[in-house]
Amino acid sequence: MHRIRIGALVVASSLLWLGCGQAPGESASTKKLIRAENPALGIAIGAVLENFELAANEGDQLRLKRKEGEGEIWLEASRPEIGGINLVALVNESKPQYEALDEGKFHGQVELGTQFGTAYSVRGSFAKEGVGVEERRIFSLHPDGQQILTMVYSYPRGNQSRARTEEMLEFFTELESLDFQPSDQP
Repeated sequence: MHRIRIGALVVASSLLWLGCGQAPGESASTKKLIRAENPALGIAIGAVLENFELAANEGDQLRLKRKEGEGEIWLEASRPEIGGINLVALVNESKPQYEALDEGKFHGQVELGTQFGTAYSVRGSFAKEGVGVEERRIFSLHPDGQQILTMVYSYPRGNQSRARTEEMLEFFTELESLDFQPSDQP
């Protein structure tokens, strides 16, 4: 008798799970949809999160915006004007840059291990046209080894900073080089 009840509970919970269209423990923000490639940047986002949409993808512009609420993520690739690539110098330059902005504050940096090697994340906040903005940047070596790859996430200050950080890191793990795509030939 207990087996029948347990079996009925398993079937009922499975039907409920199928009806909701989402795996247990999976949030809507972790569902992935489209692939976004940008040849000018040499970068692709393997899978764009469901709660984002492409805002621009032409030339060297690859921008995503939140479907609901405010927030925008974009990618930049640049070559250093003088000397080689120095990610630590970029981190050190970030503090005075944020602090020079209206209501600007530098909130620190974190070293990251990424698919492109060591990267650094910085976070700052400032006022833009009287509105509080929080911004996080990830500085990384571009997969071509000749450029700096920067991902920027800008969103309203104090608006779920931790969740926004997790979204940005998830996007960063989806970045791929267009130069090293697997070939169809053995």
